[in-house]
Amino acid sequence: MEYAVFQVSLKVLLRNGEKVLLTKESGDIIDLPGGRVDMGEENMPLEDIIAREISEELGKDLKFRLGQVLFVDRVDRTKEDRWIFHVVFDAEYLSGDIILSDEHVSYEWVDRKAYQIKRDSFLPEDEEKYQALKKYFDSLANR
Repeated sequence: MEYAVFQVSLKVLLRNGEKVLLTKESGDIIDLPGGRVDMGEENMPLEDIIAREISEELGKDLKFRLGQVLFVDRVDRTKEDRWIFHVVFDAEYLSGDIILSDEHVSYEWVDRKAYQIKRDSFLPEDEEKYQALKKYFDSLANR
């Protein structure tokens, strides 16, 4: 039997009160801060990997408290010979200025109960990523 091979990407949905942070790639494509497990990190605590990624992408001074897993999704990168499995964690912003790395072109704090996520803010092949975030935002809007 052959098994599918995925790269694992640990992401955070960073909350600051009723707002959440959305980072954007070129083309106004929504991404979440975080990233893949590097070689040599296989036995490292997930919290440490996430802390490294957040420090790289949002700045060394940013402080946050990691919460529970909110949802998972998969993105098809078979054009690049891979699939990516996202594990998205809740995280509470504590302090620090956001200083974006070159992986993102902008960021926005959005009201998590009022934000209307749009399909055209995602790559065409990222339907599951879009649906997972849409379900998250929709669930909060109904509270």
